[in-house]
Amino acid sequence: MHPLTAEQERRAADLHEEAIVIDTQGGPSVYTADMIKLIDERLAAGHSLEQVQLAMADAFGDVILENEPEWLQAWQASGLTGASITADPSGPQEKEFAAAVQSVAAWILAFDRAKHLTKVCSAADLEASAQAGRFAVILNFQDPSCVGRDLDNFDLFYHLGIRIMQLTYNDLTLFGCGCTERTDCGLSKLGVKAVARMNKLGMAIDLSHTGKRTALDVIAASDTPVMISHAGCAAVHEHDRGKSDEELESLARKDGFLGICLVPAILTEAPAPSLDHFLDHLDHAVRIMGADKVGIGTDWGMGDMPQSMARKLNEDYLSTLGLEARHGVDFMQEIQGYRGWTDWPNITRGLVSRSYSDPEIRGFLGESFLRFFRTVAG
Repeated sequence: MHPLTAEQERRAADLHEEAIVIDTQGGPSVYTADMIKLIDERLAAGHSLEQVQLAMADAFGDVILENEPEWLQAWQASGLTGASITADPSGPQEKEFAAAVQSVAAWILAFDRAKHLTKVCSAADLEASAQAGRFAVILNFQDPSCVGRDLDNFDLFYHLGIRIMQLTYNDLTLFGCGCTERTDCGLSKLGVKAVARMNKLGMAIDLSHTGKRTALDVIAASDTPVMISHAGCAAVHEHDRGKSDEELESLARKDGFLGICLVPAILTEAPAPSLDHFLDHLDHAVRIMGADKVGIGTDWGMGDMPQSMARKLNEDYLSTLGLEARHGVDFMQEIQGYRGWTDWPNITRGLVSRSYSDPEIRGFLGESFLRFFRTVAG
């Protein structure tokens, strides 16, 4: 990223402070001293990754409920108005209905008890949260397996607060094909019904992990705009999680939304990935879709993660996500200029360095997503 002049630095700081800033696939990359101690002790004792993940989920819940200063300081340093955060359950029961309900229930408890959080179900909720100086959380599911064949479960999760859901993760589901499957069968018959049900409810459909044919089928079948909350551009770097220009063009024609991610392997094969690689993807998306349909869904920020946990994820977790060695995902890898949430202002600095206008930057930071979310969720 090119160095900024003093005037550009002031402009970037003012924009970041004044704008609505939404991470369309985020989550606080905050590891308190107690959380790090818990991870190291559990791994040293030989606990499985699933056991550690469950313990971490409980610990993170405690951090939010107890207003831990590390969490509050990271949020304030990020400048974020809010984020779409995954509420999928972790562990051996992650695809089960009951586990999904329990996971969402834990978030409902947090919303009821933590005064600094807002449960966001509409654009108006998000704007009200910003006015009140609270952190806005839009709950999403990345894996729809917990829904099963009963489409009424979409209604149940909608009423519990889920406002964004993917129809596949990386693998095949009842609704369509994920992006790392051997072949892409497209949207299934049940998937067509799922699209209609989600449209009726006002639940945003997320295509971040779908295969190309499935994505194009969903865009064509949906009566409302759909989104890709966190992905890259295949034309910039070929990767299963990169979206083709054909997908981006179709998404734009239906007034959809794309969030560019910061997952190193999706952005580049370069040994030292940086914010410049992220900005290259964003530049390409703007050329294809227009600036008003592009935003940011980081989906990364491993800089503060204990190395012991990152190694365990690399060893035991990647294959469960439908990923192979060829996908290059490494939980120990960092993005130069972005280690985690506290570096979010560097993204705005990068946008200024690429000579985007103030209205365009405000759009990337959150206004474009807010417009999309208002159209779909109300």
